[in-house]
Amino acid sequence: MTTFFYYCILIYPEIMITKSTVLLSAFLLFAIAASSQASREFSDIVTDLGMISVRDKPTGYEGSIRLFDNFLPASVFFQAFQDLQGDIDYDLYFDQIVVSFKGREMAVNADQIDSIKLKTGQFLLNRRLLQIESKESLCERLAETPKLTVVKCHRVDVLKPDYNVQLDIGSPNYRFIKNSSYYVYYKDTKELVSLKPTKSGLKHLRNYKALKAKMKAESIPLETEMDVVKAIVLSGELL
Repeated sequence: MTTFFYYCILIYPEIMITKSTVLLSAFLLFAIAASSQASREFSDIVTDLGMISVRDKPTGYEGSIRLFDNFLPASVFFQAFQDLQGDIDYDLYFDQIVVSFKGREMAVNADQIDSIKLKTGQFLLNRRLLQIESKESLCERLAETPKLTVVKCHRVDVLKPDYNVQLDIGSPNYRFIKNSSYYVYYKDTKELVSLKPTKSGLKHLRNYKALKAKMKAESIPLETEMDVVKAIVLSGELL
């Protein structure tokens, strides 16, 4: 502080330097440095992660192409870089993670990402880790046990215009519709099973008969998606 005090005298000899003046000047210099640091950090992030401009949704299309439709705080873990803390959304159509940083938006290709941990509790992981074949790189992990992993892969499908002039129903535009596919990955055999989150979908599990008997004995409900996920987890415990 003493050095800074004499520095101020040398630069501004015409003013009286007080303790308050010194403290205020120090604060302003710190603020300027912090602002420059923030800009530099964003520049470094863009360069290091190979970020690109956000792609616009095709014109004339109805519906959303993003998974969350708003930015959520998350930790993003990359294959070759340190993790990134920020607010993100997942562009399902272009398979990009869109990052919002201090009012600016940039995107990074989702196939560069190993996993994303959102503060909402949701967890996305790269489909290659589970040998899933899909256009979208990231899938949502619904459950994890020592024997199996349950995932939900989100996507957007495109519906063609189906407007009927005579009946005045349908849409004259192309439409984006969000859909999902569900998988169970068995860790011991690396087997991947595709199923629907329904009672009939459980028939595709490796030990369905044992699970069916257990559920009947304990009157386990199957009314919601999470009920089905819990049943799948239970089937893993019965292996």
